[in-house]
Amino acid sequence: MMAIIQLNESHYDEVLNLSSYAFQYPLTQSERQERAIILKEQDIYGIFHDEQLAAKLHIYPFQIWFNGQKIEMGGIAGVATYPEYRRQGFVKDLLLHSLREMRRNGQSVSILHPFSIPFYRKYGWELFSYYVSVDFSVKELVLMEEPSGYMRRRTAKATLAELRTIYDEYAKTYSGILDRKDSWWQQKVVKDCEIAIYYTKEGSPTGYILYQVKDEKMIVDEFVALQHEARLGLWNFICQHDSMVQTITITLQEHDPLLYTCLHVKERIEQKPFGMVRIVDVQRFFTLCPFLLKENDEPLFLHVLDKQAPWNRGVFKLTEGTCTKVDEFAGNRAVVIEINHLSALLFGYKTVTDLFAIGAINGPEEEVERLAQMIPRNRPLLLDFF
Repeated sequence: MMAIIQLNESHYDEVLNLSSYAFQYPLTQSERQERAIILKEQDIYGIFHDEQLAAKLHIYPFQIWFNGQKIEMGGIAGVATYPEYRRQGFVKDLLLHSLREMRRNGQSVSILHPFSIPFYRKYGWELFSYYVSVDFSVKELVLMEEPSGYMRRRTAKATLAELRTIYDEYAKTYSGILDRKDSWWQQKVVKDCEIAIYYTKEGSPTGYILYQVKDEKMIVDEFVALQHEARLGLWNFICQHDSMVQTITITLQEHDPLLYTCLHVKERIEQKPFGMVRIVDVQRFFTLCPFLLKENDEPLFLHVLDKQAPWNRGVFKLTEGTCTKVDEFAGNRAVVIEINHLSALLFGYKTVTDLFAIGAINGPEEEVERLAQMIPRNRPLLLDFF
């Protein structure tokens, strides 16, 4: 394994040069300065060869919502290697190093956006979130019943608190969605976009869209509604642009009822994979997010297989609110599962039934059924790219 070092401000020019080359985007001097500020918020690890940065990996210290609470998450990003150093195992070494560092920093789970799903699956990450992109024409804008509230366009400066109120309430019902800090809202979310908010007749904000209108095209990057009344109000607001645009594109989370209640398109709905998740520290994760065991329930034994993280390999004894790694257990009672399948299961992307049917979960059927009853039933969602 090549030596891996944590990069600092003295390396930022080399970090940005590698990113610019690998991801094929030029950077002006002002853009480099802006990105250097953001780099300070990340943990960046690199491998040097002949005194040149050959490969790198960034970890964002995020929090995400899971089962109604916030937990620490390491967001993997900026993974890049110069072509002359590819296929030498540098990225593998960086990923394994990142697992150790995230565990040390108390980040029990990690999320990334894959350039290759099979590649990251080899290292324990698994798909858990999709989004839906819907394209339709102005002729398909059909107004729905008028809700009792009202819409208002807002500026980011004036309405950030209201956006956060809506977003945080929305986020609590999903697993995987980022807890957005004010700086993230300003730098990554509302920059260069229009904002429209739906209010109930009492004046409570309950939905918003982030969008752009340009060259007779409307692009809705984020559509968030806490209730159906807000969904109708947001949809009707989009319809009111019928004299300004010819085409509309809306990005939605895959289960949004808008597809069922308002849209009437047949062929232009595209589902796209967006995020992969990995449990970094099984014992810590279960302690933070205990299974739904009752006080007098028998413990459940979970045998986790993890090729990359030895601290996750072995049998875990789950009781009410506790998770203990054990060397031995009575009988042949353990439910056996690999780390990537466990990650998809706990984040609600797959069910125990789904995984058992394809042989991704093994063990006594009665214990597998007990596991199915204990998994929180939250839907997965990831809105942000990082």
